[in-house]
Amino acid sequence: MSEVSQSVNHEKRIVVLETTGRQQVFTADETFAGVGPNTLYTHSTATGDVLSFALEVVGKRTDVAGDTAAYRREWKVKNVAGVLTLVTLSSSQSEDNAAWDALPVISGTNVLIRVTGVAAQTIKWSYRGELLQVN
Repeated sequence: MSEVSQSVNHEKRIVVLETTGRQQVFTADETFAGVGPNTLYTHSTATGDVLSFALEVVGKRTDVAGDTAAYRREWKVKNVAGVLTLVTLSSSQSEDNAAWDALPVISGTNVLIRVTGVAAQTIKWSYRGELLQVN
């Protein structure tokens, strides 16, 4: 098990549970106040890479009792000559507040996992992801 630090909106620790060849399993908890979007995780790609992602995200409002959400997302990403294409394989969710969301986003040659909340709310997000990469 190893820990990877990323600085996006604040310092955070992503715990890499397993890395085997081209497979990686990662998990972390993040708390954000306000709308966002906020980046939970970033994965860079190179030309020729093909990735399969599976992600589970759970959110809970922490400033007052109430809203919760759970998301499961699976998608494929391919990098052809530096251009990323993302294809959703499956997506399901259960949320008390329809304004919340957890989605993969393409940014240059990176895949970002982003969450969106609501103004004046503090949400704790827990997530677990798995990726498989071929290059």
